[in-house]
Amino acid sequence: PAPAGRFTSDSSRFVYEASHEQVGRFELYSAAVDGATPPVKLNATLPALGDVEPFFALTADEPARVVYRADQALDELQELWSVPADGSAPPRRLNTALPVGGLRDVFHFALGHDRRTVLYVANEDRVFAEELHTVPSDGRHGPERLSSLSDLSDPFLTVSEYAERAGSTIFLRSQRAGIVLRDLYSRRGGHGDAR
Repeated sequence: PAPAGRFTSDSSRFVYEASHEQVGRFELYSAAVDGATPPVKLNATLPALGDVEPFFALTADEPARVVYRADQALDELQELWSVPADGSAPPRRLNTALPVGGLRDVFHFALGHDRRTVLYVANEDRVFAEELHTVPSDGRHGPERLSSLSDLSDPFLTVSEYAERAGSTIFLRSQRAGIVLRDLYSRRGGHGDAR
């Protein structure tokens, strides 16, 4: 059967996941719709047991970028990556370095309403303290922490569920031990691209 995937907004390329090189190891590929060139692998070389997670998002950047989670740098360390859909540049890590030891990962992500901003949940600053961050999809500057949800932490929640747990569809910034209504970020028009 044909691989499941998505077309870029200009319909010039088809992005999909497949195990072309090793049975059971799924990686990210992009193929020109006109078939003029062979498919290109978008993710970087993976560790021995590394894998690309079975979800990716296509941004509205020109040219389009692909945002995905993978344990690309270190096995079992899920991080957030962005790469041009045509494979013209190597992947760029969007999250900052994660703390060593304990439960550490980028757990979920979603595209913002402009489809050029990525929202994600990770424990970047402290182990076992999941927090909400935003970063440009091209990684032109580092992420910004939007809220601290340490008292609401649950790695199985989606990005939108984190916002709902905070009491509304507005992202909050933490102050010391509490969550306060400061620097509000609206979820209006958000796309449901989180797992």
